[in-house]
Amino acid sequence: MEAFVKNARTLLAEVPDAYIIVRIGLHPPVDWMEENKDELITYQDGSHEPAILASEVHRDEIPGMYSFASEKWREAAGKALKEFCDEVDSLPFADRVIGYFLAAGGTSEWYPVNVLCDRTKNKYGDFSPAFVKFYGEFLKKRYGSEEKLKKAWKREDASFDKPVVPNVQEQYFIFMEEGIMDAMKYYESADRIIGKNIDMDAEKAANLGVFLNMEDYRYVADFYDAFHEVTADAIIYFARLLKERYAGKIVGAFYGSYGCTDFFNSRTHLEDSFYRDAMGLYDVRDSIVTLKRDFARVLCEDIYAWWFDQHAEGGRYQHEEIYKLFSRQEEIARFA
Repeated sequence: MEAFVKNARTLLAEVPDAYIIVRIGLHPPVDWMEENKDELITYQDGSHEPAILASEVHRDEIPGMYSFASEKWREAAGKALKEFCDEVDSLPFADRVIGYFLAAGGTSEWYPVNVLCDRTKNKYGDFSPAFVKFYGEFLKKRYGSEEKLKKAWKREDASFDKPVVPNVQEQYFIFMEEGIMDAMKYYESADRIIGKNIDMDAEKAANLGVFLNMEDYRYVADFYDAFHEVTADAIIYFARLLKERYAGKIVGAFYGSYGCTDFFNSRTHLEDSFYRDAMGLYDVRDSIVTLKRDFARVLCEDIYAWWFDQHAEGGRYQHEEIYKLFSRQEEIARFA
C-alpha cells in the first residue's frame, strides 16, 4: 500500500487527470507456502520442487509453486484483495482508480514456475489434492459418466475420483519446441554445428510429428485442458470479487496459457546476440519485414498488441526506419 500511494501521488502530481489501473499481486507469502505444502504443485512421489517466484516488485525463494486450484489460497488472497480495496477506497484520490489488473504466478503472468514434467528427474505432476479434485470435476462435466470417459480414453483405469495424470513419456509431445530451439541455436549462430539434425523422435507413440496422437492419448489433452482451465477459473474467481464490489471498474489479467508465442515474434536485429542469431535478424530490413508480418496478424485476426522495449537499457526498436514503420502502422490501425 505504501508503495502504491507513493507512485500514485507522483503520477497525479504530474498528470492530475490521470486514471489508474492497479496491478495487484495475489501471490501468497513464503511462510504460507511452507505451512501449506498440500496447496503446492505436487509430483508423483509426493515431493515439491523449490523455485524462484519473481515479479516487478519481489523475488522469493519458494518451496514449490502454489496451485491455482487451491481453494485455500483463493480464499486467503481474496480476503487480502478486499482489504487492499478497502484502503484504496479511503484514499483522497480513490476516484482516479478505475480498475485492477490481477497478477499471479511467474512474472505475474499466471503460469506456474514449476514444470509439470521434469524429464531429467523423472518427475511429473500435478498430484496436489486441490488440482486432482478440480481435474475430476472437469472430467465429470466433459464426459458425464465414467463409462464414456473410459471409452474416450481407451483406459479401464479412468475415473473421476483418481483421474490419470500423464507420466513423463506420455507428456513428451510438449517438448518438441526444445528441438526447434536447439536447431536455431546451432543453425543460425556463428558456433553452429554443420550437418546437425533435429531429433524429433517421431517413433514416440504419443506423437504424430510435433502433434499429440489424440486417437490413443486423449487423456493427455484432457489433462492439459484441465490444467489451463483451472488457471482461467482462478482469474474469474478474483475478477468476480471485484465486479461484485464495484460497478463499472475495469478488471483484467495476463492469460496466454494455451500457447507459447514468445520465440518468434516482436524481435529485432537490435536484440542481444542469442535472440538476434536465433531469429536470423541481422539488419534493419529483417526487422522491418518481421514487424510487418506481426502487424498483419494483428489486423487479420482482430487481436491487440503493443511494442514493448523490454531491455533495462532500452534499444529493441531504436532505429529511425523502425520509428517510421510504427508511425505508419498506427495510421493503418486507426483506419482499421
